Amino acid sequence: MFPLLYMFPMDNENKVARNSILSALLTLMRQKKIDDIRIKELCRVAGVSRSTFHRNFESKEQVIELYFDSHFELLFERVESLSRKTPNELYKYYFNFMMHHSELIHLLRINQREHILTQCMIEYLPYLMHHNIVLSLDVPTNYEVDYLANGLSALTFSWESQNFEETPAQMANIFQLLLRIAA
Repeated sequence: MFPLLYMFPMDNENKVARNSILSALLTLMRQKKIDDIRIKELCRVAGVSRSTFHRNFESKEQVIELYFDSHFELLFERVESLSRKTPNELYKYYFNFMMHHSELIHLLRINQREHILTQCMIEYLPYLMHHNIVLSLDVPTNYEVDYLANGLSALTFSWESQNFEETPAQMANIFQLLLRIAA
């Protein structure tokens, strides 16, 4: 099973079941492609019933989506609590988070599920732009969000494919340089 660092941070009655399912999914993804994992097998490894799985998730991919969603909410809460809410601080937090979840990022890449991370960013970037935490370009918001989410996601997976050679601070600087070029 995966180490406990891969846990949903929420505190409710579904926490144990959700964490068991997440851990089982990631364990199985180490062994085979996500497309080859059946819900029945996932539930057996997680020690939960199929109804418990379906009460919490609609699909295997949603397990990871909701995991990222819950952690992005915490990430943004931390950024909001910073005295200086600069884009660079947010990017450093983001890249620290990604480095901390390096094996999960790797599993997404080898399973061709990068879109899960991209979609989560598409959902959260408007919030960051609204609060002036993320650079705002002079283009319609939907294009800006797609550009930033896809660029940040591609950069994350490229970084993972290079074994996270750069530090999170270096990656934050690289992302900001790329944004300046685009602007």
